Amino acid sequence: MIEFKVIREKEKWNNVLEKYPKAGIYDGYDYLYSFLLHGDGIPLLFCYEEESRGICLPVHLSDIKDSGLFMNHITQGEYYDMSTPYGYGGPLCFGPCDDEFKSAFIENLRDYCNRNKIVTLFFRFNPMTDNALLFNENIETVRLKNTVFMDTSNEETIFKNMAPKTRNMVRKARKNGVNIISDCGEKIMEFKKIYDETMTRVGVDEYYFFEEKYYDYLKDNMSKNMIILYAVYEGLIVGASIFLYDKNGMHYHLSGTMTKYRNMGINDYILYSAALIAYKKGLKTLHLGGGSGAYDSLFSFKKHFNENGLRDFYIGRMIFDKEAFDKLVNIRIAYDKEFDKEKSFLIKYRG
Repeated sequence: MIEFKVIREKEKWNNVLEKYPKAGIYDGYDYLYSFLLHGDGIPLLFCYEEESRGICLPVHLSDIKDSGLFMNHITQGEYYDMSTPYGYGGPLCFGPCDDEFKSAFIENLRDYCNRNKIVTLFFRFNPMTDNALLFNENIETVRLKNTVFMDTSNEETIFKNMAPKTRNMVRKARKNGVNIISDCGEKIMEFKKIYDETMTRVGVDEYYFFEEKYYDYLKDNMSKNMIILYAVYEGLIVGASIFLYDKNGMHYHLSGTMTKYRNMGINDYILYSAALIAYKKGLKTLHLGGGSGAYDSLFSFKKHFNENGLRDFYIGRMIFDKEAFDKLVNIRIAYDKEFDKEKSFLIKYRG
């Protein structure tokens, strides 16, 4: 018998994921719960399964009123929307999921959303699993940019794939006496200080600053799948990065470098060291992600670790209630002078 279920409990959630070979850190309950603490909404896991096959989709559910974008023009509980978690996510399959089975999942999902006042679903697909292609007839998808991964199958490949400039920066850091140490979260508040300084320097949106409770949750609940690397110079921690890992690979999560030391090859040395750790753990890839834009300096920096390790990053959307979608857009147009209706946001009313 095929069942469509919505799971909210940690133990049931993680038991379901064990059946999905490509399920990873971004799909787990703890990862989504950490972002609930950050304000990203309630974690839900949609499942459509029978014994030999299944589809699941982890998401955050948010009350649109809580966005603060609509002032008093909508009420609490009037409209909701969903998104896959920060980073990379999207649907997962196991077994022979043919078009008929996938369409049935989508119809069940639509029915649930229509009954529960859910207007849209925004997708950030996972470039390392190619899951943007699973539902291309049912989900409107857009290729946004490339991301970069390092091949960590052996030490020689890691070093060979790095651009000469990147290798030289690693050598520079070593020559200057920079050392790399690691832990599983014991010094995570040291990381926070450096990360916050970096985010202030580059002028990012407030969303990219994380509260202490977020870091505490990582330390207390995700330490078995997390390693933090710290660059130490003359006894001072001058740079640090958080890496998450699962059975399928390692992932570059958050990073920062103190302003005074950012030209010493700190980030290069940390990423190279992380790649070696991934190799020693038997992991074949370290996914670095992309840049803030399609071809900015951050993307260029990452690409220098493996110019052949590019993956397409797709985003997507489903609109369940077009009338409500249009109403929300029109509210922003009418009452928000800062709203730019020409911006190409997939979830336009949040633009």
